Amino acid sequence: MADNEAAPLLVRDMMVQNPVVTAPEATVSEAVRLMGSHNIGAVVVCRGAAVAGIFTERDLLRRAAAARHSWETTTVAEFMTPDRERFFRRVAGKLALKGIARLRFLEFDGRRVATSLSWVIGGTRYLYNSGYDPEFRDLSVGLINHAYGIRASIAEGIKIFDFMRGDEPYKYHLGGQDRAIYRIICQR
Repeated sequence: MADNEAAPLLVRDMMVQNPVVTAPEATVSEAVRLMGSHNIGAVVVCRGAAVAGIFTERDLLRRAAAARHSWETTTVAEFMTPDRERFFRRVAGKLALKGIARLRFLEFDGRRVATSLSWVIGGTRYLYNSGYDPEFRDLSVGLINHAYGIRASIAEGIKIFDFMRGDEPYKYHLGGQDRAIYRIICQR
């Protein structure tokens, strides 16, 4: 790439590393309060440790006018569409078949309490997304799951574990270092 060319903007430069998660059975009101308390516009919807989709402010706004019942009783699952779930499963499945996707779970007493999804490309493991069961927050299950992921990377001979964008404290606890990320927008 020539010195005067801008590096392409990548999805990893803009995505959230540790999204707030909720269950499909959560009410819309609960999801909205969760988004408000974290000052975010979307929550990842998980069935157990599996990502089922995403619930966004846009989903809420698009259906608000047509809603005939209370947000206190409407579940997030009512906003999830089979198309969304199929998309997430298809992408992860195709990347797994190519040996790129790594899905990791941490179990406690036979129960999945933390998960992470990462991509391994060219000797680097990119942590794409992760979450944990809030009931086990005091046990730091998310942090432990990441520590095991780093250990597995070392065992696989992977040289770089990239937490990607975000300054969440757990990344620094596990040895993460800041890297400058530049975003350049060119218009004619």
